[in-house]
Amino acid sequence: MVAKKKIIFLTAICLVLTLAIVACTPQNESREAVSEATQVAETVPDIKNDDLDCEEITEEAEVVAPYESEVEYEEETIYEEYEPYEEETVYEEYEQYEEEQVELQQEPIAVAPVGLSDELFSFMFSLNGVIYTLPFPYTEMAENGWVGRDLEDTLAPNYRRLNSPAELGGNTINISFANTTSNTITLAESSIGQVMFNESDARRGAEVIFPGGITVGSTKDELIEAHGEPTRIVESGSAYAVDFRLGATRDYSVVRFRIDRETRLIREITMTNFFG
Repeated sequence: MVAKKKIIFLTAICLVLTLAIVACTPQNESREAVSEATQVAETVPDIKNDDLDCEEITEEAEVVAPYESEVEYEEETIYEEYEPYEEETVYEEYEQYEEEQVELQQEPIAVAPVGLSDELFSFMFSLNGVIYTLPFPYTEMAENGWVGRDLEDTLAPNYRRLNSPAELGGNTINISFANTTSNTITLAESSIGQVMFNESDARRGAEVIFPGGITVGSTKDELIEAHGEPTRIVESGSAYAVDFRLGATRDYSVVRFRIDRETRLIREITMTNFFG
């Protein structure tokens, strides 16, 4: 490559000198000068590429990336919108429960119906305006429209069936059967020795009032004012229970009130007197 440039340079100089001589000499002399310059140019060897000591330049082909349309993309996954999760429904029910509980808290304390004793150990209570005294035959509830469950089941002597639901329309309450006879009898022939009334039953419309006008939603202070200090207190999580026992009767003659620790409101009442 350098040798080639030198040859071109020398040729250019020769041409410039020839033109200068032509301009400064007569016509005949200029023709002779041109002839001499031509002879000089012809004496310059013809250098071919093969004679040059140059490395052959080889350019690598550029790799061109494919167009975007040629690129294979992963298949797009479309996620469908799911139906509301069950937990959301539970949350809505919980909110509804809270609202109902607030309404329950704001209701005035029930007025004891005429004929209901103020004495807790009378084991009397009013259910939808009808007064019962534990223990009593199941048939008394049946006459007022209440229907128990599995009434054809049998009980051996001195056996009990605890916490069985009874219904009247949409109203509910839990009752416990007892066989105080010496024969095997059906539940329909048994006695009721326990009733349990809670917030859920109250929301469904049942009205249960215990001696002193105490019911679900009454306060602990109202309970103590009506019946004095309890026999014992049983601690249990967010709620605790206070028991009023009739002597050393174990769990056969006792009234238990479950009280919310934060609100101090009664959430559940269980009155028990199997062998009155």
